[in-house]
Amino acid sequence: MAIRIQAKLNRPELQRYLNAIAEKTLRKVVSRSLNRTGVTLRKEAAQRIQKKIKLPSQEIKASLPIRNKPKASQPIGSQEFTLAANAKGISLSKFKPRQVATGVSVNITGKRQVIRHAFIMRKKIESGLYPVMRRVKVRVPNTPSRRSDKGAELPIEKQAYKSIASILPEVADQLTPVAEERFAIEFERNYKFLTAS
Repeated sequence: MAIRIQAKLNRPELQRYLNAIAEKTLRKVVSRSLNRTGVTLRKEAAQRIQKKIKLPSQEIKASLPIRNKPKASQPIGSQEFTLAANAKGISLSKFKPRQVATGVSVNITGKRQVIRHAFIMRKKIESGLYPVMRRVKVRVPNTPSRRSDKGAELPIEKQAYKSIASILPEVADQLTPVAEERFAIEFERNYKFLTAS
């Protein structure tokens, strides 16, 4: 999932600005405004997602990379700010896991829940956290077990919550008015700044 921000200026409004300043300056105003609006929108999206799941804001922002920034050399119609979202599931090891008798207790939404039959692996992964694992049923038929002499042993899988890309559509509708308001403020500020000299 990606969020795209574009400046939509109607013809009379565009002509009014073009009569007041050069087209090169107007392209610069629009690109700077879109960039600031995009950065603000990324922060707002991270804050709204953080209300749904208990992750640090920095972790969420890392999962919302900026893919495309508008440049002043581009025409106004093709300037676009693209904010992408990571589609990889969020590891349960980031939600303060605790081993309990029936599995692993994690705090995803503010209330602890138990993942039954899960366990915390004793070996750290690259992020420095202990992953939450779980024995799963064999998905591919006729797959031999790892230890045939001790009976059927099920393979283990790293457990994850849904991805930031699947959570982002839930907050995307709330971001539209924020983007419109922020773009208007930034456009006015950049217009005054670049035409003052």
